[in-house]
Amino acid sequence: MCNARKQLLNPAQQEQLVLLAALLLRLLVGLWPYSGAGHPPKFGDYEAQRHWMEVAIHLPPSEWYAESEFMNSSYWPLDYPPLSGYQSFIHGKWLQAFEPGAVALLRSHGYETASSKLLMRLTVLASDLLISFPAALVCVHILYGREASSSRVFALAATLLNPAALIIDHGHFQYNCISLGLTIAAAAAIIGQAHVVGSVLFCLALSHKQMTLYYAPAFFAHLLGNCLQRPTAAGKVGGVLKLGTAVILAFAVAWYPWTSDSPQAVVQVLRRIFPLRRGLYEDYVANFWCATSVAIKWKQLVHDAAMAPLCAAITLAAAVPSMAQQILAPSPKGLLLAMANSGFAFFMFSYQVHEKSVLLPLLPVTLLAGYLPTACLWFVPAAMVSMYPLLKRDGLSLPYAALLLLWCGTVWPWGLEVRCGLKGPLGHGSCSGEKADSKSGGGSMQQQQQQQQQQQLAKAEGKRGFEKGRPQRSALDRLQTLGLLGVACGLSGLHLAQATLQPPGHLPWLYDRAFITASFVGLSALACSLQVAQWVVCRPFTSSTTQQAFREKML
Repeated sequence: MCNARKQLLNPAQQEQLVLLAALLLRLLVGLWPYSGAGHPPKFGDYEAQRHWMEVAIHLPPSEWYAESEFMNSSYWPLDYPPLSGYQSFIHGKWLQAFEPGAVALLRSHGYETASSKLLMRLTVLASDLLISFPAALVCVHILYGREASSSRVFALAATLLNPAALIIDHGHFQYNCISLGLTIAAAAAIIGQAHVVGSVLFCLALSHKQMTLYYAPAFFAHLLGNCLQRPTAAGKVGGVLKLGTAVILAFAVAWYPWTSDSPQAVVQVLRRIFPLRRGLYEDYVANFWCATSVAIKWKQLVHDAAMAPLCAAITLAAAVPSMAQQILAPSPKGLLLAMANSGFAFFMFSYQVHEKSVLLPLLPVTLLAGYLPTACLWFVPAAMVSMYPLLKRDGLSLPYAALLLLWCGTVWPWGLEVRCGLKGPLGHGSCSGEKADSKSGGGSMQQQQQQQQQQQLAKAEGKRGFEKGRPQRSALDRLQTLGLLGVACGLSGLHLAQATLQPPGHLPWLYDRAFITASFVGLSALACSLQVAQWVVCRPFTSSTTQQAFREKML
């Protein structure tokens, strides 16, 4: 199938095919049930989003986070930042125009019709098409170059055909495509040296969903590192002040209905969006606290008041190595790797983690799929399996299986093709400016000799890896294929047992626990490998000339 794709379509046409496939899959997944369908009294995330639309179009913003008979903690209070409220207002007006009863104040609780489901699904699809799709296109064009290539197409496919993000937004029902799309746009702007624009876009992402905070250490470290690369002290200080001013103004504007009121109004919003009373984690999450809770009863061992500060300290400690690398040697790929590592630190160790939070470390890895295909290929199935208990409750087992098989059957061999063409440390390419140097002809005699040796090695690798224009499967490819088959057999057996055998009466959680524990092991291995990759692959620039050449190449 992959060879046919290469023979029939050029990379530009392949990108168009990816976009069409991404649209089609979203439409097909939307045909299935959503979270809480037909399960009163509170239903699920679908009802929460509908309720927020109901409240947003009938109440002024100043009352969105206040306790009242219309919006209170007993029935889906708005617990996302203000941009989610504005989004709910826009989508609520759309819903009201076609089906007013779906957003009637207080009278629409639990409103479920086929037509309202279609209208709600279309709001998610429109958000995805207007924000995530353009952001992903721009980001891969900046990261991989304007000329279409197999690596760029694969990264776009990994990002837009990512089954984990797709099934959560268009199956379970959420609007992660907005906050994650804004995050992609922010990363693209920063990689393109538009640091102020990138900072504002990331503030908007934070103002849409607080879980985007997972990326904050990476963005902070990268931007600070860029400021510190400036030659003069005035330039360093001026860069920090300019970015700080942009961030403050962006938040002030996005939060204006509350910042213009009183400090108490802002505190009220913050208390709503950071509800510590919910506990360490919800349901079954493939992170450290939940996976180890079988052996260590954390909720009994550590008091609730002490648990949140402990989680914050461990999360920060886990993110520090990645931050340090970007402060010392900021680079485009390094930013995305830092986002993945920071996302993993929060997902594994922070307080109040949801199953869906695995999408945060996954996103930057899909954008880097053209450089890190192996990590991406393994990460997506691990993320999907980690969310299976949630998806099963939503009645999404069939689309879950179909999307997972589609990924392993089509994207996996495609990723192996891309990996065959990669050169550089760990087979992932390099974040340094070596290629730029070779193009510009600069460097010392010793550097030129090193470049010649690298070119000779690349030719030798090409001869070993390709014969008659076709990629040859290396021992590592075979090992990975065997590993995939082994994992697939193990997970298939687990799914089959879960579907046919009842767990013991005293262990009703047995299968859910098995799924998240298996995922935790795989995700932990990936987190460690990405930490190593950031330090090994993302080497610092050797000179200002090299840095300038690389930046020109990236632009």
